Amino acid sequence: MRPEVISGIKNLIAKRSAGLEFLQISWFGGEPLVAFEIVKEIGQFAAQVAEQSKFTLFSNMTTNGYLLDAERIVCMSEIGINMFQISLDGDELEHNKTRIKIDKGGTFDKIWANLLIFDSLWKAKRIGNVNVIIRIHVHQENIDSIFDLSQKIKDQLSPEIFSVHLKKVARLGGKNDDNFPILDEETNHYKMMHKKNC
Repeated sequence: MRPEVISGIKNLIAKRSAGLEFLQISWFGGEPLVAFEIVKEIGQFAAQVAEQSKFTLFSNMTTNGYLLDAERIVCMSEIGINMFQISLDGDELEHNKTRIKIDKGGTFDKIWANLLIFDSLWKAKRIGNVNVIIRIHVHQENIDSIFDLSQKIKDQLSPEIFSVHLKKVARLGGKNDDNFPILDEETNHYKMMHKKNC
Protein backbone atom coordinates (compact mmCIF):
# COMPACT_ATOMS: atom_id res chain seq x y z
CA MET A 1 0.00 0.00 0.00
CA ARG A 2 1.49 3.33 -1.06
CA PRO A 3 2.10 5.99 1.63
CA GLU A 4 -0.48 8.31 0.10
CA VAL A 5 -3.10 5.55 0.31
CA ILE A 6 -2.28 4.95 3.97
CA SER A 7 -2.63 8.69 4.65
CA GLY A 8 -5.90 8.80 2.72
CA ILE A 9 -7.40 5.95 4.76
CA LYS A 10 -6.37 7.57 8.03
CA ASN A 11 -7.77 10.93 6.92
CA LEU A 12 -11.05 9.29 5.94
CA ILE A 13 -11.36 7.61 9.34
CA ALA A 14 -10.62 10.89 11.14
CA LYS A 15 -13.02 12.96 9.03
CA ARG A 16 -15.91 10.50 9.28
CA SER A 17 -15.48 9.75 12.99
CA ALA A 18 -17.90 12.41 14.26
CA GLY A 19 -21.28 10.81 14.96
CA LEU A 20 -20.07 7.36 13.90
CA GLU A 21 -21.56 4.47 15.88
CA PHE A 22 -19.27 1.75 14.57
CA LEU A 23 -16.58 1.13 11.99
CA GLN A 24 -15.59 -2.19 10.46
CA ILE A 25 -12.19 -2.72 8.85
CA SER A 26 -11.54 -5.93 6.91
CA TRP A 27 -8.03 -7.02 5.93
CA PHE A 28 -7.97 -9.29 2.90
CA GLY A 29 -5.51 -10.70 0.33
CA GLY A 30 -3.14 -11.34 -1.33
CA GLU A 31 -1.86 -11.90 2.20
CA PRO A 32 -2.33 -9.00 4.62
CA LEU A 33 0.36 -10.18 7.03
CA VAL A 34 3.00 -9.53 4.37
CA ALA A 35 2.27 -5.86 5.08
CA PHE A 36 1.85 -6.23 8.83
CA GLU A 37 3.40 -2.84 9.65
CA ILE A 38 0.72 -1.16 7.52
CA VAL A 39 -2.02 -3.19 9.21
CA LYS A 40 -0.57 -2.14 12.56
CA GLU A 41 -0.27 1.54 11.62
CA ILE A 42 -3.82 1.87 10.33
CA GLY A 43 -5.22 -0.35 13.08
CA GLN A 44 -3.57 1.65 15.86
CA PHE A 45 -4.81 4.89 14.33
CA ALA A 46 -8.36 3.58 13.96
CA ALA A 47 -8.35 2.28 17.56
CA GLN A 48 -7.18 5.66 18.86
CA VAL A 49 -9.86 7.55 16.90
CA ALA A 50 -12.51 5.06 18.05
CA GLU A 51 -11.57 5.66 21.68
CA GLN A 52 -11.59 9.44 21.27
CA SER A 53 -14.83 9.57 19.27
CA LYS A 54 -16.63 6.86 21.27
CA PHE A 55 -17.53 4.55 18.41
CA THR A 56 -17.15 0.76 18.28
CA LEU A 57 -14.39 -0.63 16.08
CA PHE A 58 -14.70 -4.08 14.52
CA SER A 59 -11.79 -5.54 12.56
CA ASN A 60 -11.30 -8.87 10.86
CA MET A 61 -8.65 -10.54 8.75
CA THR A 62 -8.58 -13.28 6.12
CA THR A 63 -5.14 -14.88 6.15
CA ASN A 64 -3.37 -18.09 5.23
CA GLY A 65 -2.02 -18.07 8.79
CA TYR A 66 1.60 -18.75 7.85
CA LEU A 67 3.03 -15.42 9.06
CA LEU A 68 1.22 -15.34 12.40
CA ASP A 69 3.20 -15.39 15.63
CA ALA A 70 2.49 -14.59 19.28
CA GLU A 71 3.65 -10.98 19.05
CA ARG A 72 1.49 -10.23 16.02
CA ILE A 73 -1.56 -11.97 17.48
CA VAL A 74 -1.31 -9.96 20.71
CA CYS A 75 -0.74 -6.72 18.78
CA MET A 76 -3.78 -7.35 16.56
CA SER A 77 -5.92 -8.10 19.59
CA GLU A 78 -4.86 -4.79 21.13
CA ILE A 79 -5.93 -2.84 18.03
CA GLY A 80 -9.28 -4.61 17.79
CA ILE A 81 -8.70 -7.27 15.14
CA ASN A 82 -10.72 -9.99 16.79
CA MET A 83 -12.07 -12.13 13.96
CA PHE A 84 -9.89 -14.24 11.69
CA GLN A 85 -10.53 -16.60 8.81
CA ILE A 86 -7.62 -18.98 8.29
CA SER A 87 -7.69 -21.49 5.45
CA LEU A 88 -6.49 -25.08 5.22
CA ASP A 89 -6.68 -27.47 2.27
CA GLY A 90 -7.19 -30.69 4.23
CA ASP A 91 -4.98 -32.60 6.63
CA GLU A 92 -1.19 -32.29 6.51
CA LEU A 93 -0.71 -34.65 3.56
CA GLU A 94 -3.40 -33.10 1.36
CA HIS A 95 -2.75 -29.50 2.38
CA ASN A 96 0.94 -29.81 1.54
CA LYS A 97 0.14 -30.96 -1.99
CA THR A 98 -1.34 -27.59 -2.89
CA ARG A 99 -0.07 -25.08 -0.31
CA ILE A 100 3.67 -25.16 -0.79
CA LYS A 101 6.50 -22.70 -0.33
CA ILE A 102 8.85 -21.59 -3.06
CA ASP A 103 11.32 -24.27 -1.93
CA LYS A 104 8.54 -26.89 -2.41
CA GLY A 105 8.24 -27.46 1.34
CA GLY A 106 4.84 -27.80 2.99
CA THR A 107 3.10 -25.17 5.10
CA PHE A 108 0.68 -27.20 7.23
CA ASP A 109 2.91 -27.67 10.28
CA LYS A 110 3.65 -23.94 10.60
CA ILE A 111 0.01 -22.91 10.17
CA TRP A 112 -1.14 -25.53 12.69
CA ALA A 113 1.50 -24.37 15.17
CA ASN A 114 0.18 -20.83 14.78
CA LEU A 115 -3.38 -22.01 15.49
CA LEU A 116 -2.08 -23.61 18.70
CA ILE A 117 -0.42 -20.28 19.60
CA PHE A 118 -3.81 -18.55 19.18
CA ASP A 119 -5.34 -21.13 21.49
CA SER A 120 -2.64 -20.82 24.16
CA LEU A 121 -2.75 -17.00 24.14
CA TRP A 122 -6.51 -17.08 24.62
CA LYS A 123 -6.28 -19.62 27.45
CA ALA A 124 -3.60 -17.49 29.13
CA LYS A 125 -5.88 -14.42 28.77
CA ARG A 126 -3.20 -12.57 26.81
CA ILE A 127 -5.76 -11.76 24.11
CA GLY A 128 -9.40 -10.77 24.43
CA ASN A 129 -12.43 -12.37 22.88
CA VAL A 130 -11.53 -13.70 19.46
CA ASN A 131 -13.25 -15.78 16.79
CA VAL A 132 -11.11 -17.92 14.49
CA ILE A 133 -12.90 -19.54 11.57
CA ILE A 134 -10.93 -22.38 10.02
CA ARG A 135 -12.03 -22.45 6.39
CA ILE A 136 -11.37 -25.89 4.91
CA HIS A 137 -11.34 -26.11 1.12
CA VAL A 138 -12.93 -29.37 0.03
CA HIS A 139 -12.49 -31.14 -3.32
CA GLN A 140 -12.76 -34.65 -4.69
CA GLU A 141 -9.22 -35.70 -3.76
CA ASN A 142 -9.03 -34.34 -0.21
CA ILE A 143 -12.51 -35.12 1.09
CA ASP A 144 -11.46 -38.17 3.11
CA SER A 145 -8.74 -36.15 4.84
CA ILE A 146 -11.34 -33.67 6.10
CA PHE A 147 -12.61 -36.11 8.70
CA ASP A 148 -9.16 -36.62 10.25
CA LEU A 149 -8.56 -32.87 10.21
CA SER A 150 -11.93 -32.22 11.86
CA GLN A 151 -11.04 -34.64 14.63
CA LYS A 152 -7.66 -32.94 15.11
CA ILE A 153 -9.39 -29.57 15.42
CA LYS A 154 -11.88 -31.01 17.91
CA ASP A 155 -9.12 -32.62 20.00
CA GLN A 156 -6.57 -29.79 20.08
CA LEU A 157 -8.36 -26.43 19.69
CA SER A 158 -10.82 -24.67 21.99
CA PRO A 159 -14.39 -24.67 20.62
CA GLU A 160 -15.03 -21.37 22.41
CA ILE A 161 -12.94 -19.50 19.86
CA PHE A 162 -12.51 -21.88 16.90
CA SER A 163 -15.15 -22.90 14.38
CA VAL A 164 -15.00 -24.69 11.02
CA HIS A 165 -16.40 -23.67 7.67
CA LEU A 166 -16.28 -26.19 4.82
CA LYS A 167 -15.98 -24.57 1.40
CA LYS A 168 -16.37 -26.57 -1.77
CA VAL A 169 -13.67 -25.66 -4.29
CA ALA A 170 -15.15 -24.35 -7.55
CA ARG A 171 -13.94 -23.88 -11.08
CA LEU A 172 -13.50 -20.12 -11.43
CA GLY A 173 -11.41 -19.93 -14.59
CA GLY A 174 -7.78 -20.57 -15.37
CA LYS A 175 -5.66 -22.84 -17.49
CA ASN A 176 -6.11 -25.92 -15.26
CA ASP A 177 -9.80 -25.40 -14.53
CA ASP A 178 -11.05 -28.45 -16.44
CA ASN A 179 -8.55 -30.73 -14.72
CA PHE A 180 -9.27 -29.62 -11.16
CA PRO A 181 -10.99 -32.36 -9.08
CA ILE A 182 -14.00 -30.45 -7.78
CA LEU A 183 -16.31 -32.24 -5.41
CA ASP A 184 -18.90 -34.48 -7.05
CA GLU A 185 -21.86 -33.73 -4.81
CA GLU A 186 -23.93 -36.69 -5.90
CA THR A 187 -21.32 -39.30 -4.98
CA ASN A 188 -20.07 -37.61 -1.81
CA HIS A 189 -23.27 -36.20 -0.27
CA TYR A 190 -23.90 -39.37 1.74
CA LYS A 191 -20.28 -39.55 2.86
CA MET A 192 -20.37 -35.98 4.20
CA MET A 193 -23.72 -36.44 5.93
CA HIS A 194 -22.74 -39.80 7.42
CA LYS A 195 -19.61 -38.37 9.05
CA LYS A 196 -20.78 -34.83 9.74
CA ASN A 197 -20.61 -35.30 13.49
CA CYS A 198 -16.95 -36.29 13.55
